[in-house]
Amino acid sequence: MDPWLTDGEYYGSWSQYPRFDLKSQDFSIIDFIYISHIHPDHVSARTMARLPKTIPVLIHSYAEKFLKRNIESMGFEVRELPHDKDVALGSGVTINIIAADGCDSELCARFIGCPIEFSRSSGSWQIDTLCVVSDGDSVLVNQNDCPYELSKLLLPKIRSHYGKVDILLHGFAGAGPYPQCFPQLTGRRLAEAVEHKKRSFLRQADNFIRDLRPRFHIPFAGQYTLSGRLSALDEQRGVAELAEAVEHFHNSSLGSNCVALESGITFDTEAPIPIYLPPDANLRRRYRDEVLSCQPFEFDSDLAPNNSEMQSLVTEAAKRLFRRQREFGIKMDLCLLFDLDADFCAVANLATQSLAIEKIEDAARSDHERLKIDPKLLHRILQGPKHAHWNNAEIGSHISFYRNGDFNRHASNLINYFHA
Repeated sequence: MDPWLTDGEYYGSWSQYPRFDLKSQDFSIIDFIYISHIHPDHVSARTMARLPKTIPVLIHSYAEKFLKRNIESMGFEVRELPHDKDVALGSGVTINIIAADGCDSELCARFIGCPIEFSRSSGSWQIDTLCVVSDGDSVLVNQNDCPYELSKLLLPKIRSHYGKVDILLHGFAGAGPYPQCFPQLTGRRLAEAVEHKKRSFLRQADNFIRDLRPRFHIPFAGQYTLSGRLSALDEQRGVAELAEAVEHFHNSSLGSNCVALESGITFDTEAPIPIYLPPDANLRRRYRDEVLSCQPFEFDSDLAPNNSEMQSLVTEAAKRLFRRQREFGIKMDLCLLFDLDADFCAVANLATQSLAIEKIEDAARSDHERLKIDPKLLHRILQGPKHAHWNNAEIGSHISFYRNGDFNRHASNLINYFHA
């Protein structure tokens, strides 16, 4: 399920600790690979390149086929499975892949802030799924990255349909750029944001556990270490270590047994729970600071973009951005600022739907959001999603955000369309 076992995803900024020694022959007995959604820590191109292409890949039948096309381009056979239906895999085992929004695109529109055109379409546009695997006796649920507020209506149905849940695989930490990529947050405000984010995702895990009432629950997703030039932000991410999560769950009255597993350790529900031995925190810091911090990013070897090409791409990107804004019926008095280099930025005025190139020090507006990113990565993003994508750059912590005004979900979504 969602194998990410190699360093360097999100254009080089996400790495593993402890490092996983991936040997493709270790996966020769695997019958199927399940991929929940498109993010590169779930469909890792680097990992998939080292797995046998003879293994079929199972995904949800999304309304948009970019996940299917992406995996097929890696050389795998992709099998799209219908929403919320038990599909036989052989030997009495079934899998049920369920869209995080319950295939209710209107729910996705309300929760995620998806464009209005999505809410008028059938099928799921939400980019995540959970799955249920059963052999008719034991039941395993994999929550993946599904947000609780989006998926909570599904959980009683799962519990009712299967009668019980033996094992819940769940996340306990959140990725994303907040708070480490907001330079305006410093000192006590930053420390409070880090702690708040940790606690909010642990509470989300509590909700999944309470609703599904599994016999055992395994916190298993959310571990990553920032590498390259971004390693200095690693301890500001608001991401709990697995040992912190284990302590939290052991202190919670959830009526479920917490099982924390080290890499390579197996767990039998009829045997004693393995003792979890967390990695040494000092060794982890040393490895991050001395090894991972030296890793280059994917775009470091690109040629520096020239000004005329960047301005041409920005002009076309603005046309797409404003066209999408009109299609979605979004009206707001907000400027989006994109740093082009150390001196100049592109100013996309959403109120007037106009573009200007201005000096950074002259570009501030009453309500604005400024995005600072390496010009080489920006050049890739501006060329289009086949080269790089705003969302992956954001999750990878490659963007610094300078915001004057409140967070606007519609503006955040619109940024994804700022490309030629």
